[in-house]
Amino acid sequence: MKQKILLGVSALFVVGVMAIGSTLAYFTASDQADNVITTGSVAIAVKEYSEKDGIYTEYTDPDYPIVPGDTVSKIVKIQNTGTADAFIRAKIDIDAVDGTKIDRDQILCSIGDDWTASDDGYYYYNKILSPDEYSGALMDSVSFDTSIGNELSQKEIHININAQAIQSRNNVDNPWSAFD
Repeated sequence: MKQKILLGVSALFVVGVMAIGSTLAYFTASDQADNVITTGSVAIAVKEYSEKDGIYTEYTDPDYPIVPGDTVSKIVKIQNTGTADAFIRAKIDIDAVDGTKIDRDQILCSIGDDWTASDDGYYYYNKILSPDEYSGALMDSVSFDTSIGNELSQKEIHININAQAIQSRNNVDNPWSAFD
C-alpha cells in the first residue's frame, strides 16, 4: 500500500512538473531586432589652385625661377570630403630642402579673411565646414620679399599645408584636444 501511495505521489509530482514546465514554455518567447546605426565621417582634402588672368587652374609649381620681389598665385582651400560638419585648422610650414633656415618675414603667405591666426601656429577657419563644402582661401599668394639674399639662391623651398578637421557637433568645449 505504501508503494501505491508513493507511486501515486510520484506520478502526481511528474504530472505537476510537466504542467508547470509546459506552462513556463508557454509564457516564454524570444525575438531579435537588427538595428543599423551608421556613423558619420570626418575627412578633408587640401586643394591648391593658381589664378592667372582670372582663370583658375590646379596649382603647379612655377615653370620659371622665383626671384626676390616675386609674388606667386597659390590659392589653398580645404574641402570637407566627409559626411559630418567639421571645424578646420591648418598650419603653413615653409622649409628649404637642404635645411637652410627660412626667415618667415621674407616669404609671406597672404592669409584669407575667413581664417584667424593663433599662438599655437595654426590658422583656424571661422566657420563650420559642411560636407562637400570648400573653405574660403587659407591663402591666395606667396610673396618673396626683396630682402632675400643669396642664402636662398638656388634653393628648393617647400610650402607645406598641414590641415586638420574634427566634428563640430557635440564638440564645443575644446575640440582640438583630440590632437594633443
